[in-house]
Amino acid sequence: MKEGGKLRVPTLCIGGETSGLGEWMPKMLEDLAERGQHALVPRSGHWVPEENPGVLTDTLLRFIRAL
Repeated sequence: MKEGGKLRVPTLCIGGETSGLGEWMPKMLEDLAERGQHALVPRSGHWVPEENPGVLTDTLLRFIRAL
């Protein structure tokens, strides 16, 4: 961060609604990326792909299509 600054590429941060880190992720992302987006996946915790794969897939596809 000191040498290169924040990430300049579009960045997506995905967290599970019940993971405990969800409330902290937007602030961490803001500190790390200039063009960051945060998504909180309902009915999931730490293992988002296993716990809610449909919402995860939809979230990823929307992010990629918007690029």
